[in-house]
Amino acid sequence: MMLTQGLLWGKKGLLRISGAPLTEAACTRELKARRTMLVLHQAPGYATLGGMVAQGIVGQRLYNNYSRELRNAHEGLATGITVTYFFTAALSLLAPPPMINRKKDHNSTTR
Repeated sequence: MMLTQGLLWGKKGLLRISGAPLTEAACTRELKARRTMLVLHQAPGYATLGGMVAQGIVGQRLYNNYSRELRNAHEGLATGITVTYFFTAALSLLAPPPMINRKKDHNSTTR
């Protein structure tokens, strides 16, 4: 379990203390929430990647031919990328942990 997941979802995590019990029904809801959050994590991730590519293109054009419009576009892309990047990270870091940890070798996640 990641640190953020432990702080929120652990046996003595913030959500457990505030009333989210560790029952079978609650675990089922948490797994649904986890799946939804991790599926939603993909779309802003791709949007962030696309924004980074676009910002690179606009940045190169800005470097070659400075204009206020290009500068504003570059700054707007930077703001959008920052927002989508942190939203994507939050969806991943704050998702409930899996119920079963299948990692047998602590050095590898491929097994």
